[in-house]
Amino acid sequence: MIRPWVFEFFPELSAPTGGGKPSTVPDYFSSYLSLWEKDEKFGFEGIFFSEHHFGSYSPSPNLLIAAVAQRTRTLRLGVMGVVTPNYQPWRIVEEIGMLDNITGGRLEIGTAIGIPPELAALNITMDEARGRNDEALEILDAALTQEVISYHGKYYNFDAYREASDRSGLKAGP
Repeated sequence: MIRPWVFEFFPELSAPTGGGKPSTVPDYFSSYLSLWEKDEKFGFEGIFFSEHHFGSYSPSPNLLIAAVAQRTRTLRLGVMGVVTPNYQPWRIVEEIGMLDNITGGRLEIGTAIGIPPELAALNITMDEARGRNDEALEILDAALTQEVISYHGKYYNFDAYREASDRSGLKAGP
């Protein structure tokens, strides 16, 4: 069965949507939020948002998901690809948990390594992006099945909260 989903791709800032003038940006977002709210009434099952940087209206799809979640009740909301090399994996885990609660369990998550021009702007090679993505996925998978995790890899290293807090002299809890 074909499922009716919306795939969001904002035009670039230089596209003819007001020329990216700051005075038009709030109206631009408002019009899309209203459109996505109507999509639920038109029978769409969900919306996938993209993540792009350096000239895009969608550098943080999680913010769009949070906004749309407040305006809808049944739409599944997701990210086509959280660009994992751009973030610390613990941050992705925390945001996924927060969004899952904000959306009432309607969250869908995809991951991506990113696109070459955006990665190059951050001085990340495609090989490094693949390695960071692989490690991030291992951490995300572990976080979905275990309450406390530690990880030691090439790019990411951390110990379970209690272990790290014991070394710093901080105490977890009362």
